[in-house]
Amino acid sequence: MNHRKIYTRLGDDGSTKLQSGERVSKDFVMIELYGDLDELNSAIGVVLASTIPENARHVLMRIQNELFQVGACIGQPNNCVIDKTHITAMEKDIDTINAKIPPLMQFITPTDSPTAAQCHLARAICRRAERSLVKYHREIPVNKHLLQYMNRLSDLLFVISRYIDHA
Repeated sequence: MNHRKIYTRLGDDGSTKLQSGERVSKDFVMIELYGDLDELNSAIGVVLASTIPENARHVLMRIQNELFQVGACIGQPNNCVIDKTHITAMEKDIDTINAKIPPLMQFITPTDSPTAAQCHLARAICRRAERSLVKYHREIPVNKHLLQYMNRLSDLLFVISRYIDHA
């Protein structure tokens, strides 16, 4: 991707262009979903900019790349690469990381460390992105694995947040 000019002025009227070439309002449900996925990826990037355990770093870096694939699945549903293997891998990560931390005995507040709190914020953004995906799915059905992926991702971010606090 080689873009020399950042601005085009084409969106100054509140519209944006889809991959199909169609122009839609910037508050179109698909665009809101893309924005939530972008915000989630950025929030994970903030966590990665901190010192975290290497295994958590590896998982979060993989997730960042997969979030681009999730976005691609929204724009090109017939070419979706997110499948059951992604969910299975995430469940394995959840179980592996969860086994390294004490059992959860009570509700927790995200205040133990700035990095864990940032990861909890990423989890909350993930849940918003999941709600946006469900809203989008009501209008334009998506691959069921996308719904499972986003649901599982908030669980993964939760256990990584706890892991960061206990590392």
